[in-house]
Amino acid sequence: EVFRGKAINKKEPNGSIGVVNISNLNDFDINYESLDHIDEEERKIANYLLKDGDLLLPARGTAIRIAVFKEQNYPCIASSNIIVIRPNEKLLLATYLKIFLDSPTGSKVLSGKQQGTIVNNISYKDLKTLEIPLLRIEEQRTIVEEYEKELAKYLESICNAENRWREVVDRLKKNMLAFDYR
Repeated sequence: EVFRGKAINKKEPNGSIGVVNISNLNDFDINYESLDHIDEEERKIANYLLKDGDLLLPARGTAIRIAVFKEQNYPCIASSNIIVIRPNEKLLLATYLKIFLDSPTGSKVLSGKQQGTIVNNISYKDLKTLEIPLLRIEEQRTIVEEYEKELAKYLESICNAENRWREVVDRLKKNMLAFDYR
């Protein structure tokens, strides 16, 4: 299933429904803390509600960042600038599809669907015709497990490096304040 997100007219800071925008898509995940929110009747957004494992990608823009949606404890929808791909879980795992689309081959397949030169546009209808090399679901699962395990190590390393750097900078600043500059 492939569909475009919903056009949002009015944000509501205390709204009960999260809205994923292009700016919330990171290289590996979604920044859920910075989502916009709206208040809307359930029936008006029912067809747009995101499910765990939905793949999100920008419908337009200069960079393609693809992320897999993880269910939150509140309902979420995608904005109209985002295309949602909901794979049939019996045939295709969302993270496997992300890995493929992030690969050089997948990037070529995606760029073949793009229109425009500076700001790319992708039609959700064109994405329905994407050809993806399908491995058996067990093979996809093995690839996804390794990807997620190594991604966790990578993100932890970055976090540790940032913390070390912050500690060094803070310590150096404190030491500089202790100097007598007369």
